[in-house]
Amino acid sequence: MNAPAEKLQSQTSPGTDTLLFVDHDRKALTALRRLLRPEGYRVLLATGGLEALAVLEKAQVDVLISAMRLPRMNGTEFLAQAAERWPHVLRVLVVQYSDMPSAARLIKAGRIYRYLLKPWNDDDLKLLIAQALEHRHLLKDKLHLLAAIRRQKHELVRVSNELEAKVQERTAELLRTAGVLRNENQKLRESYASAVQVAVGVLAESLGLEEARAFLGKQESQHDPAVVQALLENLEDDAADNKDQRSEPEMKADKQA
Repeated sequence: MNAPAEKLQSQTSPGTDTLLFVDHDRKALTALRRLLRPEGYRVLLATGGLEALAVLEKAQVDVLISAMRLPRMNGTEFLAQAAERWPHVLRVLVVQYSDMPSAARLIKAGRIYRYLLKPWNDDDLKLLIAQALEHRHLLKDKLHLLAAIRRQKHELVRVSNELEAKVQERTAELLRTAGVLRNENQKLRESYASAVQVAVGVLAESLGLEEARAFLGKQESQHDPAVVQALLENLEDDAADNKDQRSEPEMKADKQA
């Protein structure tokens, strides 16, 4: 008579490596528990495939060791379901000599990690479990490393995107500032030109051309030479324009005078 899986389960302390043994022979399971308890493993036991699936749904298992011949569901079917639902669990199939070809095919297909020939030697079983757990730990470390790399990659992408957004924002701000400065500079140039025109007009009207020219020449040493020179140039341009705009009779009158 098969006992429920819950009654057959045994464990040491939480956080240790967890083994799940599946066999219809209750005496064999008891012997396995007695053999492996001193090794410090957490040992879970089930008498059939359905019971073992129920255990896998509740417990975090590292290595699963199942007999080939089980009630209602053989070991191959059970391990196929376990591989599909819990691919991270390392699976070992216990077989008779006649089952070895089937076990070899399962290994080749990736369905099981290893097979164990029955009856087994206790030392061989302990060695197989140790090797399986070492392999499992390497897989865990690899998964953790890959997860860390993915997190770092996502963080780098996030930081890169933030920096790019800040650079674009700063660039746009600088372009806006440059545009404002260009507009202000243009306004200053236009104001300067208007001021020069007004100043030239005032000087020409107040002093006359020659006196205005002499006056500006004296100011060059006391003020910005560029400004004074601009006033002189505008004064000369205005004088030339005024000369061109005089009528012919006025020019003849000047000659006669």
